[in-house]
Amino acid sequence: MRLNHEAIELAIPSYLEKELAATLGRPGGFLTTSAAFIRLAQAASRRLVVMTPFIDAGGFRWLRRLFEATPADCQKIVVLRDTDRYMVELGVQHADWLSALQVSVRDYHQSHTVGAGRALPIETFHAKVVVADDTLAYVGSANLLNSSEGLSLETGLLVGGAAAVQVARLVDAVLRVARPL
Repeated sequence: MRLNHEAIELAIPSYLEKELAATLGRPGGFLTTSAAFIRLAQAASRRLVVMTPFIDAGGFRWLRRLFEATPADCQKIVVLRDTDRYMVELGVQHADWLSALQVSVRDYHQSHTVGAGRALPIETFHAKVVVADDTLAYVGSANLLNSSEGLSLETGLLVGGAAAVQVARLVDAVLRVARPL
């Protein structure tokens, strides 16, 4: 039997969620990762950027829902690591909606020459970041994986103000280095 993780997340709170609900003094409160991501998508007016090093079939569905929740005229960018691993997904399975929603895909997986002083001859990322314009950002542990949306404990922070500006500056630098597909 295949479980509908969205229904489970809404219908049956986790043990941890019950414990956190009993905790006093939670400034800002707690959101599910899905709810936080939708808040970011809805807050974006100029640009929504999603950086995730790992994505699976469930993650592509999650990504589509995020970009569908973003205003139509908003720039939509996803940054992946080593997109060669996702060529079938990007070029065949999800090409239609990526194109229809005008999603730009970038690859941040750069080669360095051996002996350049790096432990490994590649440069990439492990960060999980979603940024709406430069006003609201998520920095946390959630990859765009089926397990990250309702099965695993994922933690992250939604930040605004100066912190969101700093996250946006980091993302801008990544976008200048990442290879567009």
